[in-house]
Amino acid sequence: LRDAGYADDRFDVITLFEILEHLSDPLDLTAECARILKPGGVLVANTPNAASWTARFMAGKWLGFSLVGLGGHASFCTPSSVRALAEAVGLEVARIETRNVRFCEPGQCPGAVYPFARLAAQLLAAPAKALGQGHDLLVFLRKQG
Repeated sequence: LRDAGYADDRFDVITLFEILEHLSDPLDLTAECARILKPGGVLVANTPNAASWTARFMAGKWLGFSLVGLGGHASFCTPSSVRALAEAVGLEVARIETRNVRFCEPGQCPGAVYPFARLAAQLLAAPAKALGQGHDLLVFLRKQG
């Protein structure tokens, strides 16, 4: 993004879907996004939530922690780390949402267990969202000004 040479304050919205977790240093890209956002502009990003119920339950079996699967993850974000990232580059957190829970990936649970694990995950989806414990993390960061 930096190599593109965009002028300061150029964009109203920038999206980073499934990007941050693949970077060894998401701070650099986030700082560049902050620079090229217009005042009042919004950076929208999603990434796996390393502080989710799914992450705690599945631990190393969760694909969100995979260094190889899903293209290889190098960074692991949480709502608090995203807040710190935003603060470090001068963005304000407009909103953070999480959703979804999983107790096993397809093929990881015995066949008879998977339907029950999926049902439990569906039952816990709303509480996970309400409590910020879902494994899909969606953030809206605004440039002040």
